[in-house]
Amino acid sequence: MSFARIVRFPAGWVAAALLCTLAACSSGPRQIATPIPHDAAPPPESEPPGLLETSTRAEAGSGLDRFVAAVQAKLPGVALDRRDEEVEELGRQACASLAAGKKTATVIGDLRNLGIGEADARELMVVAKKTACPT
Repeated sequence: MSFARIVRFPAGWVAAALLCTLAACSSGPRQIATPIPHDAAPPPESEPPGLLETSTRAEAGSGLDRFVAAVQAKLPGVALDRRDEEVEELGRQACASLAAGKKTATVIGDLRNLGIGEADARELMVVAKKTACPT
């Protein structure tokens, strides 16, 4: 059997094989979401051991939430390709570095090493000091 003969399949056979394949992919039971009554109580949230107490976490998170919101508003280029958690981590790192005694210029250099431009790194430090870093 020659290669030309193997390659020449009737168009009807190809179409039938394609339809069977696609039909097999889409068959099966459909999942339907069941509505939750409005008066149902939300599931209890449990805290994993070793995390901050709820009030401390809320206070710590509020500064980081303000930091993320400020970065998104003032530095959209920094926040553009980063998830909120990643922007939050930038604030954590900046505050931790300052608390460890690093100079602002050193922390700005660290931020630049993460791909943040000079002007944006400087503004990020200003925002972190105002919103996320404990006083």
